[in-house]
Amino acid sequence: MKQSKSIRLLENQIENIQNKAINRDEWLTSTASVLLRVFPLSAQIKIDQLKNIEKNPQYFEDISAEEKIAVRKSKAKRYLQNYIEEIELLGLESNGSKLELFFGSLRFWLLVIALCGVSFLAGNTASGKVFRQSHIQEYHELEQQIDSQKKEIDSLNTELRSNRILG
Repeated sequence: MKQSKSIRLLENQIENIQNKAINRDEWLTSTASVLLRVFPLSAQIKIDQLKNIEKNPQYFEDISAEEKIAVRKSKAKRYLQNYIEEIELLGLESNGSKLELFFGSLRFWLLVIALCGVSFLAGNTASGKVFRQSHIQEYHELEQQIDSQKKEIDSLNTELRSNRILG
């Protein structure tokens, strides 16, 4: 249902509050059916709010029956106006079909999987470069150690030969 149509339905119910031809129970029943269509997720809470208008606070004891009715109608009108503002500010509620919920969920999980894959590849690529660079550095250090040890061995061999010849 479109937002403008939902608002119009609620505005009709506001107008019907003052209609003397419609009694309280008829108005409440028709308003409940409108709320069920407009607010599929929170309709019951809103219906209960309207039904609870009937509960008499203590200050109602001192006023006439006509005044009580006027106060209740005013309160019901404010509730419906608040519901209209809710639609205007937050948009319509959507309970969506199971298929819509599934595909919405599927898109979410595909996005999560794609992000995990990209993160894995980026991490491996970045750490692979660091890993290779550290291995190359270590390899050069080991080559230098081997060269210095070869030189030392060569110098010791040279010294041993000279000691044998002289000795």
